Amino acid sequence: MIKRFARTSLLFSLVLASAFTPRAQAGEGVALTETVLVADTPESLVREWIRDSQLQSVSERMRSASGLFVGRPYLSDPLGEGLGGRYDQDPRYRWDGFDCTTFVETIIALAGASSFEDFERRMDGIRYLSGRVDFTMRNHFPSLDWIPNNQRAGYLLDQVREVMAGREGEISLARAVIDKPRWYSFKKDSQLQLREELSPSERAQRLREWHAEGQAFQAEQAELEYIPFSSFFRDGEPDRELADRIASGAIVNIVRPNWDLTSLIGTHMNVSHQMLLIRDGEGRAFLRHASSVRMRVVDQDFFEVLRSYLGHPTARGIQVMRVLPPSL
Repeated sequence: MIKRFARTSLLFSLVLASAFTPRAQAGEGVALTETVLVADTPESLVREWIRDSQLQSVSERMRSASGLFVGRPYLSDPLGEGLGGRYDQDPRYRWDGFDCTTFVETIIALAGASSFEDFERRMDGIRYLSGRVDFTMRNHFPSLDWIPNNQRAGYLLDQVREVMAGREGEISLARAVIDKPRWYSFKKDSQLQLREELSPSERAQRLREWHAEGQAFQAEQAELEYIPFSSFFRDGEPDRELADRIASGAIVNIVRPNWDLTSLIGTHMNVSHQMLLIRDGEGRAFLRHASSVRMRVVDQDFFEVLRSYLGHPTARGIQVMRVLPPSL
């Protein structure tokens, strides 16, 4: 029997943009359960959805909002700080395409929005520390920035121990030293996303400024509890009771402990991909995510994706987060 290891595209094009070509994501060979793509998703439709979904629960809104974008194109590193950005002037949100992280961020922001303006505020709050729109404040690294900052901000709650209640001994811990200073030093001219016209010398100066931003940081160890892939299978069969403990609409992060990307981006990482767990009308779990291989937002069976990772050389399990309702 030939054992095939599924490979995962690198998390956060915003972290790894232009570092190297994305690889195949886990579960790319499994059958899809896709909803029909809306032909167009103009801002007016999103505004209408926000208005008409106010009485839905957060999990229902996670499902219905994400369903609007199934089939949307995969775009590498599609968001930035807007025209006021110093290094990345891509828009602060968009509807025409996503990478894995911007898809998740957009749906979390929509699921708690009371108005379009509230969506914009929540989007900034999810993507940036204290909602301050600046590249240096962006939640670039999941285990160091994105996960802990969004927990403190009240958007998310770690669900690992809740899911593993009574089986806590199976929980594992990922550790990695995130070297932000070195990551900044690896930035290239091709990664500057600028709408303004700069001369070659001005671009070179802007790149030097970008590198210098790293001096405000230091290398830090990040830790993340996770559930091994093997915990979701008993004698080779899916453990549906365990999977049923994961909230519908939850965030599922693929964990690669101490993933060595030092030759590519200058640092290690702990997380490589982000997805949403969505349940259909029969309660069956699937993962909805922006795939760099299918080049669109797709739905894939939860157990098929996890099974494809069993025995993977670097990926070890999943970290799960519940999306919280907005505070009053």
